[in-house]
Amino acid sequence: QANPDQNTGRARMWRVMRRRLVFTIDNLVIPLDGVTTANALKFVKNLTRHGIVRLDRWSGKEGQKGSRKVFRLVHNPGPIQPTICPTCKQSIAAKICEVRNERKQEK
Repeated sequence: QANPDQNTGRARMWRVMRRRLVFTIDNLVIPLDGVTTANALKFVKNLTRHGIVRLDRWSGKEGQKGSRKVFRLVHNPGPIQPTICPTCKQSIAAKICEVRNERKQEK
């Protein structure tokens, strides 16, 4: 999809990620009407799998009540949320980024 709808929850989450660069799931859900925690988690997981986002740290001690995962945008392919992985050219929803998986096995 060359030009996805820019008013979807994912498009709006993408704009928040690009603006903040470092974010939590709450940063994506709280200010955006209609964005659920489940949808934010799924989108971030897909982006992480394809190397666009990575887990940066925890906001407190890992697993501690109130501690949140803090993510970092590490590959910014542009203003429109990615639907295709810039590395492996598969859908962002693909379970494995083939190119990233091959690189891991080479190491």
